[in-house]
Amino acid sequence: MVTSLPRLSRLSKAAGARAGASFWRRTPPGLHPALVVQTVSYSVGQGLYLACGIIYFTLYGGLGPAQVSFGFSCAGLASLCLWMPFGVLSDRLGGRETWMLGAFGQAVLFAALPFVHGFGPFVAVITAIGLASTLGSSGRVRYLGDIASALNRVKVNAYLRSLSNIGSTLGLATGGVIVGLKSEHLVAGALWANALTFAADVVLLAVYGQRGTPRAERAERPKGRRALSDRPFVVLSLVTGVFAASDIVLTLVLPLWILQRTDAPRFVISAMMAVNTGMVILLQVRASAGADDVPGAARSQRRAGVCLAAACAVFLASGYARGAGTVALVGCGVVLLTLGELLSTASGWGLSYGLSPEARRGEYLALFRWGDQLMNIAGPLCLTALALHRGGWLVAAAVFALAGLTTPPLADAVVRSRTADTPAAADPAVSEKS
Repeated sequence: MVTSLPRLSRLSKAAGARAGASFWRRTPPGLHPALVVQTVSYSVGQGLYLACGIIYFTLYGGLGPAQVSFGFSCAGLASLCLWMPFGVLSDRLGGRETWMLGAFGQAVLFAALPFVHGFGPFVAVITAIGLASTLGSSGRVRYLGDIASALNRVKVNAYLRSLSNIGSTLGLATGGVIVGLKSEHLVAGALWANALTFAADVVLLAVYGQRGTPRAERAERPKGRRALSDRPFVVLSLVTGVFAASDIVLTLVLPLWILQRTDAPRFVISAMMAVNTGMVILLQVRASAGADDVPGAARSQRRAGVCLAAACAVFLASGYARGAGTVALVGCGVVLLTLGELLSTASGWGLSYGLSPEARRGEYLALFRWGDQLMNIAGPLCLTALALHRGGWLVAAAVFALAGLTTPPLADAVVRSRTADTPAAADPAVSEKS
């Protein structure tokens, strides 16, 4: 979860300094500085966009909230439909090249946003931005799988996620200041600054990016079965998608619960976002330990299910508490929820990379993320309806626990299917440990 980061009252200054120093010392070996710069630059730009985008569209672009929501819904639907084709394209074109193409498209489209007027053009451009973002993401995950060793991919992704949260926090804070100045030109400038970060991505990847699979090999049709025909992997992907609900619980369901079903003061909502962000920045790399192979990633997801189920039970209890007890229970629940998020995120990297055949890595990674996308579409409505009824927290807890407990046997089923289908075998460096 990415949000503003006030000073965390429960962390001492000395402890924070030690954790920060430890974080920088844990830089994964072989991670090129250009990728670090790219991650920070991109996330700062995204923070600016999150803070200023909606403000610009509604206050200066002449669009109503319903029109803006419709545009983003169109972008999400179009992206969902093209996740798989873009994953296949990254296998044929290459991760680095696909990522550069998506970044270039976003640079152009974000730069054009301040010149877009009217509902129709807005929907067209915002949908195109969503597609370019999906294309770039497909290339990025393939690229990271190509340049990192099999046993280092989880650590690389964890480190970059921590950096991304730092950059987004800076971008959101800067964007908040810009919005407060109430200047149309400054808000438009924030959108252009975001466009520049994507242009910087293209330059950094072109100059410093490492090449993955040789072009001659990419031109050949990948061997092995298609991702959609790999039924055990499809089931595992859908089960893993359940864990994307943790972000929905934090950003949508829990604030509604606090406001409507507890006596906690409103500032608790901002505080819990700060706690979540701080934990992601400081603990994501540590939480990824042991998830760099398939069995370890499956165990990590099982623990994530337990943590998320426990968080739901604690949130339910907060509805019966009063005063300081309510705040304490909400805080405890947020810690458990964030631990589940950290563990499930790390396990998702370990499972997706470890079970994706190298020749079809982009295709398999795209399918694996489908579960997340489906949850992001259906989750808000379903989870909100559940959580506004006290028994809904128990249903959510049961779903999280069941998803976690079924992950190890499902991962074993995928590995067994690969031993019977050699051309579709998973990454050898990972599957041997399975």
